[in-house]
Amino acid sequence: MTLQNARWSAVQRMTAAVVGLVCATVALSGCSLLPGAAQAPESAVAQKFFDLLISGKTSGIKDLLSSGATVPDEALDPDLYRKASARPVSAEVRKPEVVDGKTRVRVDHRVSGSDAQRQLVLEMTEDGGTPKVSGWVDMALTAGSMLKPGALAVAGTRASFALPSESTTDIVLLPGTYRLDYADPSGVGTTADTGSGDGSGVLVTFPGAAGAEEAAPAGFQWAGGALVVRPRMKDEAKATIDDAAQACGASGLIGPTCPADLVAHVRGRGQTVDPATVRWASKGEPDVVAPYTQWTVSAAYTLTYATTSGSPTTLDTVTFPGTVSRGADGGFVFTPKS
Repeated sequence: MTLQNARWSAVQRMTAAVVGLVCATVALSGCSLLPGAAQAPESAVAQKFFDLLISGKTSGIKDLLSSGATVPDEALDPDLYRKASARPVSAEVRKPEVVDGKTRVRVDHRVSGSDAQRQLVLEMTEDGGTPKVSGWVDMALTAGSMLKPGALAVAGTRASFALPSESTTDIVLLPGTYRLDYADPSGVGTTADTGSGDGSGVLVTFPGAAGAEEAAPAGFQWAGGALVVRPRMKDEAKATIDDAAQACGASGLIGPTCPADLVAHVRGRGQTVDPATVRWASKGEPDVVAPYTQWTVSAAYTLTYATTSGSPTTLDTVTFPGTVSRGADGGFVFTPKS
């Protein structure tokens, strides 16, 4: 063997040792770089991104994001990320690809508590001469418009997302599984079956439409990839409308809590109603109607009554329109529509 060949063999052995050390270090970290991925700077950024996710040290992720990335500061809060029900535990970074003029890096990963392999496609852009993450495909969960006020809150944290009434809102969180709860600032609505106001919550894995994998509990539903909240009034709030109906009956169907069209019907016929004969049968949950800034409702009942002359009458649908809110004493108040 010549001196040149001996030197070349030594270099090869040293290179192999260094590569082996790097692979061992990466394996211990829970991530792995596929062949060729380490040579691309975009892949190195993707690797760092997932290293931070796996370690839970999300404070360093902001440095990896481009100036145009639409990731709210709340999503990067380490305290919030620690509240996630599941976080990435392993990842494989693929080689960068250019799709529609944009550089993308796919990362196959798993989250804790699941053997299912998920994919995250990071979009990269040049920012300050270095590649940075500008976002990821399907990065936001879309919350559909709703007819009731409120917000979706990340359970155990102060982070919340206001739910609009006539549009949609994007919810952006770092990859992981979170429990989202419905919060009604007015205290009138709930998603819980018991009407306790605790909110049943729904587990959502970001990114992507988790609705295909996770059933939405009471008060939530998946619709076209959007998470739609369908809260109902608390039982105690609905009871205030029932109370208004009972007061209306006690007045002979002409009192101030009675709907105007019902009063007109009774008076127009010249009837005198015997309050003891009035019976109300609810026709289901009150409907929520415009405007959407408060609990503006219309509750329907079937009404039976008899006049003092003894003639029975049945009205199939009598509606009580009005608003339900919290009173000064913390209780619920139904205000009939004037």
